[in-house]
Amino acid sequence: RVRLLRNLARAQTQLGQNAQANVSLQRAQVLAGRFDDPKLSADLLYGVARMAHDAGDFQGQVNAGQQVIALSTRLQNSQLGGMGHEIIGLAQLQRGDEASATRELQTAYESFRTLGLKRDELRVLRSLLKLKISRGEPSGELSMRFATLDAEIDASDRARAADDFDARLQYTEREYELRR
Repeated sequence: RVRLLRNLARAQTQLGQNAQANVSLQRAQVLAGRFDDPKLSADLLYGVARMAHDAGDFQGQVNAGQQVIALSTRLQNSQLGGMGHEIIGLAQLQRGDEASATRELQTAYESFRTLGLKRDELRVLRSLLKLKISRGEPSGELSMRFATLDAEIDASDRARAADDFDARLQYTEREYELRR
C-alpha cells in the first residue's frame, strides 16, 4: 500500500497536482512509520526524491538523499548508500553545482560498480558522462565502460526475452498436444 501511495503521489506530481501528491506522500509515510522496514522506507524516500526533483525542490531532494544514506549506514548497505549519493548528486546537478554533483555521482557510481549492480551503475554513469562532457572533461574510460555495460545489459535483455519466448512456445506446444 505504501508503494501504491508513493506511485499515486508521483503521478499526481506529474499532473501538476502537488497538494494532492503531498497528501498521498504523507499517507504513505504514516503507513511506513508503522513498520521498522528500512528498505521500504528507503524505497519511499527514493520516490520522495524523484517527486522533489520533478517539482524542482532542491532541499527536499537533499533531505531524502541524506535520510537514505542514514538508512544505509544503519543497515550497512552499500546499495542504499549509492542511491543516497545519486539522489544528492542529481539535486546538485539540477541546482547547477557541477563540482558537488560530480563528487556525489562518482561516489554512487563507484558503489554500484563495486557491488556489480550493472543497471544502477549504467544509470548513474549516464548522468556522470553527460556532466563530464558538458564540462569538457576527459571521459574516455567512462565512455568505454558505458559502452561495455550497455552492450552487456542489452545482450542479457535479449537472452532473457529469447528464453521467455522459448518457454511460451513450449507451453503452447504442450497445450496443443494435450488438446490433440
